[in-house]
Amino acid sequence: MDGDICGSYDVLFDGRQVGKLVVAHEGLMLRFRCSCRLSTREILRMAVRSGGEYLVLGVLLPDGEFLHFDRRFTRADLAKRGLAVIEDCRLIREGERMGNQAVVEEATPDKEAGWRPEPCPWTLFLDEDLQRTCQSITGALVRETPELLYFAIPFGVGRPFPAMPIFCFGEAGTVQGNEYLIFKIKNGILVG
Repeated sequence: MDGDICGSYDVLFDGRQVGKLVVAHEGLMLRFRCSCRLSTREILRMAVRSGGEYLVLGVLLPDGEFLHFDRRFTRADLAKRGLAVIEDCRLIREGERMGNQAVVEEATPDKEAGWRPEPCPWTLFLDEDLQRTCQSITGALVRETPELLYFAIPFGVGRPFPAMPIFCFGEAGTVQGNEYLIFKIKNGILVG
């Protein structure tokens, strides 16, 4: 990355400003945060334009009248995808394309085979607080790989989501056509 992209940027949706994207250094990562006062049932994604191309950063999560976005990326990962400057920011609808568009997201297990229902998600964690919290979760899925266990909790507008201290560690993704918050677990412990 040539320059420092840290700063505050207007976020546009349907031709109007709906929020600010704040990019800041956080250790070795760059943190992208945004809250938009926007009540919609649509799945919206944060996209930034750099070098004339839009890069999709991820899905905004609903919370009452607001949509929130909070993701961390390494500078190397962003540089690999050509994010050198931020020319503008906008929310795009599911399936909407913005000219040349790339996705800047870690490969999450969405659309991959191997997911199965997990009727007892509390058994996945060693931490007793997480075990108690997970007892209220229904509709969870898991997928095992040799290195990690992926844990998916369904979410969406109008759907209750458990008050979990791990919420910020999840990645929004799609599994079997539905929206989930996906976590990575290794030996009963969350990994980032």
